[in-house]
Amino acid sequence: MPRHHAILVCLALALALAATGCGGGGGGGGLPPADESLLSGDYFMLILAGDDDTPDEGITLWGDVAADGAGGLTGSYTENDGGGISGPSVLPAATYTVAASRATSLSLSSLGYSGWTGADGGCSLMGDVLGSTPSTLALCKLGSGFNQASLNGEYHVAGFLVSLGGDAEAYAGTATFDGAGTATFNVTQNLDGVIASLPAEAATYLVSANGRFQVTFTSGGDVHE
Repeated sequence: MPRHHAILVCLALALALAATGCGGGGGGGGLPPADESLLSGDYFMLILAGDDDTPDEGITLWGDVAADGAGGLTGSYTENDGGGISGPSVLPAATYTVAASRATSLSLSSLGYSGWTGADGGCSLMGDVLGSTPSTLALCKLGSGFNQASLNGEYHVAGFLVSLGGDAEAYAGTATFDGAGTATFNVTQNLDGVIASLPAEAATYLVSANGRFQVTFTSGGDVHE
């Protein structure tokens, strides 16, 4: 799996948070009690998971899902399992609950996630607390009226992944977008404890009207959505 993948995961979340004005924080601040209706509408779903292969390679799933505001989640997803791409596939039956405090739980196949939803329902971040495969799940609400100009300026990016060889890698740095389809990534890599500043890397990008975007790196032509 190319090293860029996890970095773009965080960038996707950053764009979605900016687009929806996702509220965070605790249960204070005089906010009204929440329920399942807080999660309602179309969302981009992202799951980052480990696996039990030797060596560990990691699994990423992403796709568009719809929350019905009453505890049901439907949609489809594409999977990257150690570099092998499959899908789109129909999402298994999924249900969710949102407590008055916005504490959120989601059941998906054999996986059980627990986490938190932002005050405006724009995003939700959860970790698997039930299944045998460690994973995190993020939901970011889709919108309308976006284009290349929606990504303009410098963004902080960070990421973590397990490569095809089983090495753990973390990245932190910046990505600068020109608002017209061109970007430059500058990151520092931690590869199994060895720190290195990587050369700047150019990319092009496209932003869909609903806020989803695709990045193609000039070196190697890796495409990420």
